[in-house]
Amino acid sequence: MKFLDLLPLFAGLGLAANLDLWDVDDSCALHRDILNKAYNDAELMVVKSQEDLETLLDGRPQFSKQDASKVSNWDRIARAVTNTFGFVPDKGGHNPNEEHYSNVMYVFDRMEKTLHQGIMVPENGYGGLKPMIICDPDKFKWVGRDDTDPNDPGHRLLRESRANDIKDNAGAWVYNNRYIARQQKIPLGLCDVPGRYAVTMTRFDFIIFCPRSFEDDVTRTQSAVDGKDTVKVGDKLNSFGYTSLSRVMVHELAHWFGGAGRGLLTDRNVPDQKAVGKDGDIIYLDPATNKYTTDASTPNKKDVLTYDYLWVSYLARSHAGPNAGNTGPSKSTFTAEAYAIFAMMSYMDNFDWADDGKAKDLSKQVPYKDLPNEASDSSIITEKTPVQSPVAPSQDPWYSAPANWESKQPGDVLRIRSASILTSIVEGSAATYHILYRSTDSRGQPSWAVTTLFIPTSLYRSPSGKAAILSYQFAYNTCNVDSSPSFALSGVMAKSEPNLGIKASTFLISEMLSFGWIINTPDHLGPTAAFGASVQAGHATLDALRAVQNLFGLKESSGFNTAIWGYSGGSIATFAAAELQPGYAPNLDMSAVVIGGLVDDISADFDKINKSPIAGTLIAFLLGITAQYPDERTYLESRLVPENKEEFMSVLNTELTQTVAKYSGKDIYTFFKGGSDDLRAPNLKILYDKQAKLGFKGVPAIPMFIYKAVQDQFCPVELTDVTVDRLCGLGAEITFERNTVGSHVSEIENGKSRAFGFLRSIFDESYESPNPKRKILDVTVDVSSRSK
Repeated sequence: MKFLDLLPLFAGLGLAANLDLWDVDDSCALHRDILNKAYNDAELMVVKSQEDLETLLDGRPQFSKQDASKVSNWDRIARAVTNTFGFVPDKGGHNPNEEHYSNVMYVFDRMEKTLHQGIMVPENGYGGLKPMIICDPDKFKWVGRDDTDPNDPGHRLLRESRANDIKDNAGAWVYNNRYIARQQKIPLGLCDVPGRYAVTMTRFDFIIFCPRSFEDDVTRTQSAVDGKDTVKVGDKLNSFGYTSLSRVMVHELAHWFGGAGRGLLTDRNVPDQKAVGKDGDIIYLDPATNKYTTDASTPNKKDVLTYDYLWVSYLARSHAGPNAGNTGPSKSTFTAEAYAIFAMMSYMDNFDWADDGKAKDLSKQVPYKDLPNEASDSSIITEKTPVQSPVAPSQDPWYSAPANWESKQPGDVLRIRSASILTSIVEGSAATYHILYRSTDSRGQPSWAVTTLFIPTSLYRSPSGKAAILSYQFAYNTCNVDSSPSFALSGVMAKSEPNLGIKASTFLISEMLSFGWIINTPDHLGPTAAFGASVQAGHATLDALRAVQNLFGLKESSGFNTAIWGYSGGSIATFAAAELQPGYAPNLDMSAVVIGGLVDDISADFDKINKSPIAGTLIAFLLGITAQYPDERTYLESRLVPENKEEFMSVLNTELTQTVAKYSGKDIYTFFKGGSDDLRAPNLKILYDKQAKLGFKGVPAIPMFIYKAVQDQFCPVELTDVTVDRLCGLGAEITFERNTVGSHVSEIENGKSRAFGFLRSIFDESYESPNPKRKILDVTVDVSSRSK
């Protein structure tokens, strides 16, 4: 029998939660019994909540008839967590250090230490006084700044005895060494708000229970503890909580134990968040009609705070667009009512309440989905949420880093949300996520990026039991952030490119998912779309993998084989990641690198790109590589022919395929006063050498497979020959296949099956290193001839 099961038996023996840890004011004498009952109920619910949350750490049990109840219990807890706190537990075992989980446990652990172990937290209150419970708001009396301080042994004036508190204020409301300073003498009004049950003021070390807490309808309400054994299917959670003093107690204790420091608003605190509607709109009360509204222009509107199950569940949801910042786990783990609601659902564990706040038979609930560990600072939309229309990154508030993100480590997850529209578009995807993570830009400064994670419908396992993670870096050769894959995969990248004869990118993802591989596709150019800045792209690629591995709890050990792959523009990010990994991310677990159509040095290819079908890439490169270098950008703009400058700069806001189509065959040099010479200026040459030239940033420490068409018209094979020779001479392990047929574009398909073959050998753990490490082969592969 668990100790929790014995707690109700101890209550009558005086062994339950000890209210005497608090300085219980004499104003509570008439209410002591019901306060004791509520406090004891809170202990039972808190201990059960803590037990439930710890259950998630072990992961969802494997189903069997003998363990069916354990599976059902895990699912119940996971659903309750998702619908109250907004994050999705990891079916494989939740990471206790995941931010949202640890935020919740911070509160419940402190509650349990005080209620169950009998150790007050914090020991001396937040302001240095023994924490107090008051039941009469009129206990506080006004003392003017020039009045004698009733608590001062020296009988000094208030402005002298409490100088740090009073400052320029007119005085303070004073009781039992608590001083609530005010600029003018107006009623304190702590309990004057209609329907207010209690107020917690951590800075002043007290909780005041208002008269509403002791009215008949409250004292008669059956608590979750008392009502557990009488619940029937269809009963509403609110019937055990909305007017229950036990719920109020947990709510106020969440305020108290959610604090830190001195209990100031600027310290860590768990407030009451503003209520939101089902679409994430802030809710107000219209005093003219006494009805709720989401119209922010309503005259004299009043804020509404989050109470009861429905509004907690709305707050836990996440939204794209203008309401993105109103909801999600960063809000719901910091609102007191979520703790009260979860505690009630946790204690009444003989039913499932999470779907709509009504009791449902556990055996009839849909099993919890197999999802990765969501460890971000933002929001998660569960797969039940209807598909939302995608919003371009430049217009989507979600594409921004949260406060204090610079202090995070590269690879730390900052936000996460479901990308359910991509799940519906990409065949073979069981679930899809956008992850915003901390990274480092080309100049070594803190930056961030977004990656998209696709979970296959059926997971591949190697002979040793490891799953496969493949990071594919797309060639989105653009300086426009709205062409990033996380957004474009739901638009232009879901379509073929007829001008170049390239299949839809989503088709490739579906192929990779069909092998059971987990697919990661980072926006490796970052928030400035720094195309050509290889250091930025390499960092973003490595940090995307760190973020994914962190999500799966793989900081120390791996249950995965991991590889990276990129073609053409994606080869820049992939090759740079391989070069930078030993120095930038030495502890990152990676198994192999695949690179096709390597762009060894795009600055050496200007003449081949200019006037070609991809001439617009040259403009995108020049604007992208200077995105993080303002001096070089200023120089570049100064050399533009004035009448052409606006058109040239417009590429910053032009979608990728439109840029390709518009400038196909065009002479880009004519945009510059000095023609091509302007693009070879010394300051730009230095930048190209730092960023565009690959092969000089480090020696890859993992096996590489490189493939390229000998007749590649944009990126000469001779440059790649030199790169491979140089790195192999430094100890790199490289297999290089030179295809004697085809072009840069046709090698996309010609090389794909060879890339798949290499990756399979990595993921099924059959790969054997060549001896010697340098393996260069001329091959002849033309997949188009096979279909003729």
